[in-house]
Amino acid sequence: MLNVRHKAMSPSSNRISHISVAAVVVIAAGAIVSFYFGKALHRPAIVHAQLKVEPFLLERTLSERSSSGSLSPSLVVTIARRSDGTTATVESVGPLASPRFVRKLTFLDGRVLSLVDSMRIKSTGPRLSEEEAGSLIQSLTVPPPDCGAKTPELLRHDTYSGQEVAVIQSLIPNKYRVTYWMAPKLGCEALYYTTEEIHADGTFTLVSEAKTSRLVLGDPDPRFFDLGEAFEEVKPSEARRRLLEDLNLKLSPEELRRFEDESREADRRYRRGRRELP
Repeated sequence: MLNVRHKAMSPSSNRISHISVAAVVVIAAGAIVSFYFGKALHRPAIVHAQLKVEPFLLERTLSERSSSGSLSPSLVVTIARRSDGTTATVESVGPLASPRFVRKLTFLDGRVLSLVDSMRIKSTGPRLSEEEAGSLIQSLTVPPPDCGAKTPELLRHDTYSGQEVAVIQSLIPNKYRVTYWMAPKLGCEALYYTTEEIHADGTFTLVSEAKTSRLVLGDPDPRFFDLGEAFEEVKPSEARRRLLEDLNLKLSPEELRRFEDESREADRRYRRGRRELP
């Protein structure tokens, strides 16, 4: 699910690769904003009322290699973080010519809320686990300068968009090489990252890159954090169905099976976090 972790992105193999994946943002469960290479972090002994993190607004565009071999924009992400650590992630769904947007709120106490403002619908939770919430708090309040990476993953320290960054590289063996420019001051958010396909002869081909187009320090517009109190609460599968219908997309049988499988799994996690549901 659009976890709002950064994922290696391969060239799209069908019409709805981003729509199907991005729509899953509606039911993000346990997604942690910062990517820490699976490093186990522990809940620090910090009182929530005393927490204060670096607030910012970041806009990032992902471009992927098209069939012609050129990179084309395919996904837009806006990340807004308040000084109390609450993070809003707004991600485009569907073609960028006429996208829809899913907004996900993550709170330091573990609450998660995903909303589609244009449809006035939302899906609540499930909450982050205690370990995930603790990791999130630590990543935002006391992020290590290397963002949790060690040699050989940590390539160097550098600057990007006026921020000090750790340049970190991760390999998906025999498939992809992913390189991140991560800003410790911003909770190790990636300001830039690339995905390269690994070929049998040891060469690489750039298949996607995500660039920061805007970065503003300071508390973002409060509207990013609106709770949608009057919105209709729906299961993730229903939110996904309505998004797909609104985008007027027709899926192939294979795409439909994948879409339905993802929806069932999303609903399973949703019910697990809301025990009163059947």
